[in-house]
Amino acid sequence: LYSNTAYMMLADIVSRASGISFPEFMAERVFGPLGMHHTTIMSKLGQSIPRVAESYAPDDEGFVRVFDNSSLYGAGGMYSTVDDLALWMNNYATGAVGGPAVIEVMQEQGVLNDGEEVSYAFGINVGELRGQRVIRHTGSSAGFRASFTYFPDLEGGVITLSNRSNIGSRMPADVLDVFFGERLDPAPAEEETAETSENEEASSWAPSLAQLADLAGTYYSEELQTVYTLHVEGGKLMGSHRRHGTFELEPTEEMTFAGPGFFGTATFDSENGPDASQTFRVSNGRVLNLLFTRTDFE
Repeated sequence: LYSNTAYMMLADIVSRASGISFPEFMAERVFGPLGMHHTTIMSKLGQSIPRVAESYAPDDEGFVRVFDNSSLYGAGGMYSTVDDLALWMNNYATGAVGGPAVIEVMQEQGVLNDGEEVSYAFGINVGELRGQRVIRHTGSSAGFRASFTYFPDLEGGVITLSNRSNIGSRMPADVLDVFFGERLDPAPAEEETAETSENEEASSWAPSLAQLADLAGTYYSEELQTVYTLHVEGGKLMGSHRRHGTFELEPTEEMTFAGPGFFGTATFDSENGPDASQTFRVSNGRVLNLLFTRTDFE
């Protein structure tokens, strides 16, 4: 399962076992041999890294700079380029670093206690996308956004890097269509028949303005120690976050809303009667039922 803490601990294990720091280990054993000469891991707060772009997030007047204040590594903190990441992508095919056995182990998917197999493997998501086997992952820190999608059987993929937090989640999919569209199955939306669309439209939930207003408020996740604020604007439920900016939450079924890729879906507790808007739970590719509790509820 996805766990930042686990990979930070793993980085510490690598450092202790090798006798050198994790950034040094990666430079000597991974980045150097692959020719990734423009890739480094930030090892201390405020470290100066040559030619690094600033990161930005939108505000009411345009954009503001957002600083990466973390010096933790193992689960992040790596600065790279598209060209260098293309070299890493190619390593999945060649096994130049690690060897074929390690590449194979990296793709072993997790299994839950009930035997269900999940898409998350060792630091990557493994599965199928539009009829093709795929290895992929996304990342975000401060205002930086990254996406990595590799099709082993097509011997190619797409890497996107951005230094603005509101770049949107559609860009990787759009680029995939340009380069690989003819070799991929139709996107799910293209496969929908008129009957399917009508059934979905008939079963969709259309909350009233009063219902949306009941959900507006400030919600806090103790696990993430972060806050999302919900408000109603133009008849729609909107979310906002200090790092992600403002985004729309679209109703999909009763008490459930879908947001951008970084957010996922939010399901409000519908069993509490008048207190239904006290909490919601978020699920996406990284988390399942992550609890947010309203802090301004009276």
